[in-house]
Amino acid sequence: MAPLPKALILNSTRLRIAVAGLVTWLTLTASLQAQWLSQQLDLRPGWNAVQLLVDVSHTNLTSLIASDAANPIQEIWLWTPSIGAAQFVQSPQVPTATVSQWSTWTRGLGLGSDVNRLPAGAVCLVKVAGVTTNFSWTLRGRPVPPRYDWTATGLNFLGLPVPAGPGVAVDQFFQPAGDILRSLEIYRYGPGELDSGNPARVFALRSTLLRRGEAYWMRAGDTVNHYFGPLELVLQDSRGVLFGPRFGEHRLRLRNRASTAVTIRMDLLASEPAPAGQAPVVGSPSLLIRGNLNPTNLLFPHTAVTLTNGGRWDLEAAGQVGSEVEVVLGLDRYSMGGQPGDVFAGILRFTDSLGYSQTDVPVSAEVGSWSGLWIGDAQIDQVRDSVRNEMGTVPRPFPVRLLVHVQGTNAVLLQRVFVGLDAGTNRIIATRERALGAGTLGAARRLSSVSFPWREANAPWVLNGPFVHDGIVTTTVALAHDDQRSNPFLHTFHPDHDNLDAAYSQSLPAGNESWSVTRSIRIRIRPPGSDFKALTVSADRVDGVYEESFVLTGAAADSKTNQVSGQFFLRRISDVPVLTRN
Repeated sequence: MAPLPKALILNSTRLRIAVAGLVTWLTLTASLQAQWLSQQLDLRPGWNAVQLLVDVSHTNLTSLIASDAANPIQEIWLWTPSIGAAQFVQSPQVPTATVSQWSTWTRGLGLGSDVNRLPAGAVCLVKVAGVTTNFSWTLRGRPVPPRYDWTATGLNFLGLPVPAGPGVAVDQFFQPAGDILRSLEIYRYGPGELDSGNPARVFALRSTLLRRGEAYWMRAGDTVNHYFGPLELVLQDSRGVLFGPRFGEHRLRLRNRASTAVTIRMDLLASEPAPAGQAPVVGSPSLLIRGNLNPTNLLFPHTAVTLTNGGRWDLEAAGQVGSEVEVVLGLDRYSMGGQPGDVFAGILRFTDSLGYSQTDVPVSAEVGSWSGLWIGDAQIDQVRDSVRNEMGTVPRPFPVRLLVHVQGTNAVLLQRVFVGLDAGTNRIIATRERALGAGTLGAARRLSSVSFPWREANAPWVLNGPFVHDGIVTTTVALAHDDQRSNPFLHTFHPDHDNLDAAYSQSLPAGNESWSVTRSIRIRIRPPGSDFKALTVSADRVDGVYEESFVLTGAAADSKTNQVSGQFFLRRISDVPVLTRN
């Protein structure tokens, strides 16, 4: 039997260390939308090795422990190793006042302790006062997907993602991993003080149960272990499935690490109520699982994920074809509803058919605003003139470029717009070039539409009505008969189309060489389509029907009305909510 490494022996009187950079480490989750789940730790008197499966960094240890006089926890020792560092090859240094991989919180020091907040996924030792009964410590936080940093050069202090309940026997849990049991060493903390016999190596592998939330010291010779249960979950974002206010898809991979085929099950759980001082959770997000491409219509079918209907995937044994699968999750924002800023959240729980692993992943989405700059085209393919009183198709669709800026649900139509940075290097959307910073013009862009009249002040046309799904917005664009810059009937240098008399001295009234134009525009925004792609991009893409009725007016009794229509498509290219008009 190998000697017990000295790093496993704690002496609380010898350790006082400041953790450099810990504040920065803990603030990484400050801006995340919260999905709340409780973890219950059953602690016995004395020392307990635990792994936090929820992130409680939104509060400090004084609030979690010291504010409750009935809480018997006296000390917490946080393991903060430097993975791969040479000093813990075989026998890491004994914790001292100058060098250590441990940092502590003590009830007596409170906020003066080395650690005031526990980071996500913390592995630590918890000392409970010498009471006669066990103590249940309930922590509510954001679920933390497991992340395992394993070194082959020494011991690893970590927990294993076994399901909640009585636990799984050590040999049973590791048996699907192949030969790892032959070299595996596990040390477990028992009751009593810490010494050369506590923690003790586990030899009864058939009767010793691995429990969820408990931490162990482990090594497997010089083997780099990749087996932490049958299921290996690879996330697009290591923090969870976070859609935010705009994202519509999230990809993850399910990988079977067991030597036998397994079925992976995914269930959606509702978030628990938010702790005091945290933003409330409105409901569960409307999730979709993308299916295989339909070769007939080239669309992706989907399955809705609900609190009663999740997903199932059959995976072959590790190393075989079919042992892993990519899962594409989508968010149906249209069905989710809510108001801008509302948070929808829950927990995705992944389990395997062997009953050996349980991984909880936070999932959240924020209802976003449609504010920003949208650009696209209407393809005019239907026309009705003043002679034929019916709509007819055209040989080739005619494009009408559309520039729309939205703030909240209020929208305006623009002839041109400038996108760039102001003098303070802030992103802006502006109606005039002079709003841009002089030193940033090289990176700025001007977008324009020849389909609408140029005006000096570039005042936008207000779109009346809410710019939302199922919404209808309208506006009127007027063009004077003598507007030399924009009226299509005029040519300033052509004597028959300059709107001047024969002496080139007097302007002619409407109806002689040009006509005034009044355009009544109606844009109907459709709900998203029913296919996976349409539902998941609805935060940044809209389409619908563009209709325009324009009246050509000459003399008082001389006017002609024409109508056009077609399909339009808009895509948001910037989320800057304010249109700068100076």
